[in-house]
Amino acid sequence: MKSWTEYVFFIVLGLSILAIPIMALAILDTQVSMKYELDFYDNCISSVTGVDLCARIQFLETGITICILNIVAFLFFRKRFFEN
Repeated sequence: MKSWTEYVFFIVLGLSILAIPIMALAILDTQVSMKYELDFYDNCISSVTGVDLCARIQFLETGITICILNIVAFLFFRKRFFEN
């Protein structure tokens, strides 16, 4: 029988792996929005929605970095999760 730490390991690892391509697509979507919704290239505020698109891209890049670090840390310390 698997312990709860093994379930947590696989759930967090799987969610981290799935989040990376989703956030990469969100960055691509935001870059398309930047191309068509900005009045001036030095301004990152969308003229349609009023959202700071540069902050959104930075947030998503930080999320990808956190997911990669999470995957590396979980794989490095995986023996601790599977100790009996």
